[in-house]
Amino acid sequence: MGSSARRAWPLVLVLVVVPTCGPSHGAVSGSVDGHATTTCAVNPPAVAAAKVPASVARWARGAPVIGSGSLWTIRSALDVRPDFRNGRWLLKFPWYLRPPGVPEITGRRIDGRGAFHADDSQAVDAHGVWDASSLQFSVGGCWEITGRFHASTLTVRIRVPPS
Repeated sequence: MGSSARRAWPLVLVLVVVPTCGPSHGAVSGSVDGHATTTCAVNPPAVAAAKVPASVARWARGAPVIGSGSLWTIRSALDVRPDFRNGRWLLKFPWYLRPPGVPEITGRRIDGRGAFHADDSQAVDAHGVWDASSLQFSVGGCWEITGRFHASTLTVRIRVPPS
């Protein structure tokens, strides 16, 4: 038994899926100042109109909304391009809270480093009381924004273009 036998091991390939800020279902593609843009990831789908509380539907004036329980926003708010002002990106973002109040808003860049800040103020119009937040991003990239109010949480991703 002088021959050395080699054992053949099967090759196993492991695929790891990592969420990125690339195109995905529901992504909006375009160009901003010559740079390709896309939304970062799949955001929550709009809630079926039959499941939207009447007060939320009135506030949204019938536009598609996302959210649940005590925390809502208009789906189209995710498609608004932030403005570059005073060295940072700024986005006005609407929240509808049931009952009226102030949401806790946090944000983090998921594709690199950056600083986030949010201010919030109550607004009143013919359709009720709602909140207008000012989301501020230090740099472009893929940002995850989370609003919390009472027992409700809403997380969305927003693509901020490069400066």
